Amino acid sequence: MYVTRVTRHVHADPSVVYRALTDPAAVALWRVPDGMTARVHTFEPREGGAFRVSLTYEEGGGTGKSGGRTDTYRGHFARLAPGSLVVEVLAFETDDDRLGASMTLTTTLTPAGGGTDVEILHEGVPDAVRARTTSGAPAWPSTGSPGCWRNGRTGYMTGSARSEAGNRRNLFRLAACPESSGNHRNHPCRNVVLPAISGRDQPVHHETGGTRHMSVRSRTTLFTALALAAGLSLAAVTPALARPATARTTAVAQGDARNATQHVADFYGAYIDAVWATDDKAAGADAKALRAFYLSAAAQKKVAAYETREHADGILFAQNVPVRWQVAYTGSGAGHATSQVTLTWSDGPHAEVTRIDVQSDLHTLKITDLKPAD
Repeated sequence: MYVTRVTRHVHADPSVVYRALTDPAAVALWRVPDGMTARVHTFEPREGGAFRVSLTYEEGGGTGKSGGRTDTYRGHFARLAPGSLVVEVLAFETDDDRLGASMTLTTTLTPAGGGTDVEILHEGVPDAVRARTTSGAPAWPSTGSPGCWRNGRTGYMTGSARSEAGNRRNLFRLAACPESSGNHRNHPCRNVVLPAISGRDQPVHHETGGTRHMSVRSRTTLFTALALAAGLSLAAVTPALARPATARTTAVAQGDARNATQHVADFYGAYIDAVWATDDKAAGADAKALRAFYLSAAAQKKVAAYETREHADGILFAQNVPVRWQVAYTGSGAGHATSQVTLTWSDGPHAEVTRIDVQSDLHTLKITDLKPAD
């Protein structure tokens, strides 16, 4: 058996991250690897409370540990400390003795940097459960592939979440049903990713008392047998749990179709709109179409390469969705204009902010380059 340890920073309050860990609907969304769907059969988030979850490979996917294409695990919550600790004891339902050992999953939440440092310690992982690392060593399959990212813009050259009440309806519909089921593979909540993921070293293996340990601090993380998402995909769910149920409006919105910076603002506003619209089936296609329209072919290629390499959204340079945005003109020359996009990731006086430098062609108004600001 061996141990994995994953540490990440999530841009949300510990109480919000805790809810994502103990909400059956949230778990069904973020604790799912690529190429699988989740079904939450039982979930009782109290000390001693039971849970049972099935993860099923798509047609043509892998072979399940519990038979057919399904991995089913069951267990109980050994300890719950709201806002700080979740301890789960679990095991796969399997006839294979090599896979059925009891495992302990300890998730520790620590307030830090306006968000939460999250450490996930997975002890007792059977050796028969393979791992895969970014360096080619064994590791867990990665998830959180870029797919749909979007949100809403309101106001001139600035924006905020389009609807605080309705953007995550699917999440709360699932939360009302303990027998949560369905195909969440294409749900935008699973694909968005959060900014400033901490940890960049490669996994390290060592032996301690007959148990092989794997310490993980890499941008493309390991996965535990419970499909812990790369860089903690639960961060994609936390904004929905934290958001108040009130919509916001603006008195005046205007634009200029001839202005390069306006085009950047239009793109980021519409793109973030698309990421927020989790219950709109057309949203993923909308986001793709927006890229094709506003970005040059070279910029699209660069974004795609970044997403393949970093498993993050190459437009937002993040694994989450901002709640507000702003675009400012920063200069021009040699046939290009430059703008800076400011993304705000939460509400409150100490909200984290990231910035992106964007270059546009003054003739075509296409975005020709974009990168995180220095």
